[in-house]
Amino acid sequence: MSRSLPVVVTVGVFFLLISLVHCAQNSGCIDVSNQSYRSFKSLVDYQGNKIPFDPSQKNNMGNYVKFNDGVIDTLIKNSFVTMDSNHIYKLSLSNHQIHVIQDGAFLSLNCVTALDLKNNTIEIIPKNAFEGLHHLHNLDLSQNKLTEIPERVFTFNGLLKKLNLSNNHLKVLHSDSFYNLILLEELDISYNYLHKVVPDTFRYFDRLVNLRMDSNEFEYLDLEKWDNLTSLKVLRLSNNDLKSLDFLYHFSFGSNLTELYLNGNYLTNLNAVALRKHLPSIQIIDISKNPWLCADLISILSVLKDSRISYNGSETSTPNFSGVACNQSMEEYTKNKWTEPISVPTTTTSTTTTAPTVVEPDTKKQASATAILDSIQSLHTLLVCLFAVVLVFIVVQMSISCGWLRAITGRRNRSPVLVDTNVEDISLLRGRL
Repeated sequence: MSRSLPVVVTVGVFFLLISLVHCAQNSGCIDVSNQSYRSFKSLVDYQGNKIPFDPSQKNNMGNYVKFNDGVIDTLIKNSFVTMDSNHIYKLSLSNHQIHVIQDGAFLSLNCVTALDLKNNTIEIIPKNAFEGLHHLHNLDLSQNKLTEIPERVFTFNGLLKKLNLSNNHLKVLHSDSFYNLILLEELDISYNYLHKVVPDTFRYFDRLVNLRMDSNEFEYLDLEKWDNLTSLKVLRLSNNDLKSLDFLYHFSFGSNLTELYLNGNYLTNLNAVALRKHLPSIQIIDISKNPWLCADLISILSVLKDSRISYNGSETSTPNFSGVACNQSMEEYTKNKWTEPISVPTTTTSTTTTAPTVVEPDTKKQASATAILDSIQSLHTLLVCLFAVVLVFIVVQMSISCGWLRAITGRRNRSPVLVDTNVEDISLLRGRL
């Protein structure tokens, strides 16, 4: 017992020291509200700084840092090591034509919670680029030239809550591009060249509230395969190439989603009844700037109106219904999809607008379609069960014909059994006995 006591004391002291270091690091991260940024001429000027960033020091001048206009082509390892750099709370590096970020470039910036890297020329992010940013909450990488997000690049940034990757050249997202971002609440990947999402890409996002995927090249999305988006409230899919979306399935975000933006796509059909069923919390939906036929559009909007779902309708072109344009051919829509709206003349003219003549839709049409699909699914289940029974029957018959059952039962019966023997064989057998 006396020999083990020093070991126990040593281990206890070791863990105590680790706890004290951790507490010291966290206690040093102080944010002074309403302070202005301290501006430096260059990285050399910053690295020679002698005025503390620690807000608890009397002669400090704040712990928000930015740099004057100028080119900073490369951020090498330990670029921001200087006196009191571990007390910097916010760092702005936007508009500096940064092209390269090396591993460990942000070491010593333990307290930085917001890092702004927008509007540079970054093409590649190395795996350990953000090492040391353990308290990072907000990262802005928009308006760069990123083509991909490497797997596990955010391993050191588990506290990140807001990530902006918009206006890049992203073409692919890997299944582990967002590894360890379990606290992320907002993700913006709009204005890229994405055309596909691996189903498990979003599996870490059980706290994600706002997801922007607008202005990409998506033609089809398997929303029902997106797992773990249980907190998602706003989903923006505007200005893509979507031709259809299926709302007949259960979605991980179904119970919480309140806003859905589908404007500026190629949708020609929308099952509003199924949408209402599987997205029961939806409050706002934007389906404008799609090539709707007027009859179909009125049917869709009737269901949305009855469900008290607000739809954004601000189009003035004719024909339209409740501000949502309709009755355009696909050729006309494709031609005018990306055309900027023509400015309205300042002079006022009197015009008479004739509402399009359409047949009043049957509001039960989509409900009956959903019921038919449910019946088909039930019939499919019944056929599968029947197929299983037939398969078992065939296996049993084959077993009997091949003698498998005879072999099995024969092993259990110890007495000999004579099959199809003639009288002579029986006599010989009796003679031997």
